[in-house]
Amino acid sequence: MLLVHSTEIGAASYGRALREGTLVPLTRSIATPLDIPLSPGLRALALADQVPDAAVVTGLTGLWIMGAAALPLDIDVLRRTGSPHVARSSTAIERVRIHAGNPGILPPRRVGTLLVASAPRCVADALRWSSLGTAITASWNALCAALVDDRTVRAELEHTPRDRTRRRADNAWAAVEEAFGQRAGHDSLLRAA
Repeated sequence: MLLVHSTEIGAASYGRALREGTLVPLTRSIATPLDIPLSPGLRALALADQVPDAAVVTGLTGLWIMGAAALPLDIDVLRRTGSPHVARSSTAIERVRIHAGNPGILPPRRVGTLLVASAPRCVADALRWSSLGTAITASWNALCAALVDDRTVRAELEHTPRDRTRRRADNAWAAVEEAFGQRAGHDSLLRAA
């Protein structure tokens, strides 16, 4: 059994398994046994029933699937501009925020049954829509894991609407890049010593 739903074993048993560490939570109501390695495919599987059909997962949720962030409270998805309205699943437990727009320069990739935006697009959208503290931490993690670089994130930001969320994301990314550059300089000094 890859996934355990809280409704399958009851709230008391589910809570006890989480407390005892035999289950590792993936979402608020879905967990996996401790001996199953976490992977992008497993995380996507846990969200599959929550994400509307034809939507592209992005932002912190996309970064969570890639292993660079904690699961956010809200699932951010993109509905492609010009596509029919995306209906939210009637079984959704997590809160889904649907944004209109294109999924970015790089094509989304399929992870399990979900379409997930590229890592640079996920970073750009996280910095636009999510809590800045959480988004900056996830962006830093993605940068350290080499999922993104300055050029690809800047390119994605250039293809987002020029509004206040874009300015916010530009400023936040500049701060992440500055801190990363200072860290890289510090690390090279330590290696030279």
